Amino acid sequence: MTDPIDYVAFKTAGWIKRSNPEETDDLERMSPTLSILLNNLLTTGFILLLGYTTDSLFSTAVMLATFVICRIMLKGCHLKSMTLCTLATSLFVFAVSAIPISPLWMIILTPLFIVVLFLRSSASIPVKMMFGMMMTLNMILLYPPLFLGFAAQCLTLFPQRR
Repeated sequence: MTDPIDYVAFKTAGWIKRSNPEETDDLERMSPTLSILLNNLLTTGFILLLGYTTDSLFSTAVMLATFVICRIMLKGCHLKSMTLCTLATSLFVFAVSAIPISPLWMIILTPLFIVVLFLRSSASIPVKMMFGMMMTLNMILLYPPLFLGFAAQCLTLFPQRR
């Protein structure tokens, strides 16, 4: 079965190619790019919509931005289909952003997550050090959305069971 996001991206790429064949890329180049774009737009839209409906839009947006930046820089496990990725990431990020966390727990858990970062991430040492310092600074600021975004990313560093 074809992934629904990939299917929509392929059909959209075909429509774009037919409407302007001389000035567009091949379907093989456009389709994966559109899949990634649709995945990102749907995931961001779902998460922000959930944040808006629960009256926590700003903290959800900050947590999402932190998670996305960490995700790009620190890597982590990936799901097999774009649709599954959209649904799982949306629910995961929203669920983590809804967790109430006390300053004491942020201070206790931050060093553990920094250790996980250094042991599990495939990012370069300078990138790991930058995020480690950012989280150490957050131990002073004690801003929960920043901590939760980092914590959520650290949880994706553990490999999936096969």
